[in-house]
Amino acid sequence: MRSLRVDMGVGDLTIDLTGPRRHDLDVDVDGGVGAATLILPRKIEARVRVDKGIGSVDAREFVRRGDYYVSSGSGESDKKISVTISAGIGSIDLRLR
Repeated sequence: MRSLRVDMGVGDLTIDLTGPRRHDLDVDVDGGVGAATLILPRKIEARVRVDKGIGSVDAREFVRRGDYYVSSGSGESDKKISVTISAGIGSIDLRLR
């Protein structure tokens, strides 16, 4: 998989992007109303841009760089994950696993 687009709607959403990666991945999440949890692999560099709506962003394991939340990855992979979240109303939780 090289790209993923999700329209959230209403309710809670969990997206788990862990697992082996053969290609870079671009993810676009169009938020709605509810909580969104995004689980990213710890071994791969991830950059997450959140166009924040009404709510909060929990990104404890990420470093804030301008408009982005960045995980450095462990250097075990040269692949990258780029995520854009257009948030609606609710919380966004970014996790590493």
